[in-house]
Amino acid sequence: MPNNKTHFTVGAGTSIFTYLLNKSSRNEATSLEEVITVGFLGGAAATLPDILDPPTSPKHRSVGHSIALSGSLIPILQRIKENPQINQNQKDIAESVFAGFASHLAMDAGTPAGLPFFD
Repeated sequence: MPNNKTHFTVGAGTSIFTYLLNKSSRNEATSLEEVITVGFLGGAAATLPDILDPPTSPKHRSVGHSIALSGSLIPILQRIKENPQINQNQKDIAESVFAGFASHLAMDAGTPAGLPFFD
């Protein structure tokens, strides 16, 4: 089972990849500071399920690891992406951080315990 360090590292990498892919698709430049920031935020987001459902808890795979929680975040992300008052860079960051969060669930889905739908 992936540990906190693995979740952070994969989440950071997933977020950076998503961010750079978005920027590249629009031929936009990016800075090292942006990449580091996105990586840190995505890594932190990737540890969130284990903060909500600590691995030491008997109900380790509960709401924080649920497909329902992840699915409920998608409409929020969509609202951010459609909001004209939020600039494109902020939208890219939001999408990248969500990708980091989702990386945790993707890794845990491949373990024998899998992911709960609600619980």
